[in-house]
Amino acid sequence: MKPWPEVSLAEIAKPVSRPVAVVPGESYRTIGVKWWGEGAYERQTIDGSRTAARTLSLVRQGDLIINKIWVRHGSTAIADANVDGCAASGEFPTFKLDEDRVAPRWLHWQTKTRRFWTKCDALSRGTSGKNRIKPELFLTIACRYRRWRSSGGWWRGLRNSPPKSTKPTLSARKSKVT
Repeated sequence: MKPWPEVSLAEIAKPVSRPVAVVPGESYRTIGVKWWGEGAYERQTIDGSRTAARTLSLVRQGDLIINKIWVRHGSTAIADANVDGCAASGEFPTFKLDEDRVAPRWLHWQTKTRRFWTKCDALSRGTSGKNRIKPELFLTIACRYRRWRSSGGWWRGLRNSPPKSTKPTLSARKSKVT
């Protein structure tokens, strides 16, 4: 069987910035990204006077977001409705996906692999355990690409999830055993 071809993230994701000026006295919902592909979460709500940042960037549902320091430990996520509108500092680059070419759920699973984390680690630079990846280097990472066969013709594995298996589940197989 041939290995699946790969496509660079730059072909399916573009950096996006939705800047908001930080104003003391205003509240901002901040975002965090868990390790090992476990998703993004609303970290805390802060007052504008509690950050040194002059601007933050809004995250929208469907965005790919990474933590520059911890991406080598799987700190990547596809933003969901729970974090839509949260504010990210410059340590959390955000990318708009080309949803005509990639299904966010497919990419989510690609970023949860040891193979992907190893690529991120190899591109991270720095000292004292705070190695960072530059967003432009992150976009050079290739992810697997697969064409799937459906009854309606060929469609791209990046855009759609694979067809459901017709094999019985483990629990279904066990229930048939007497």
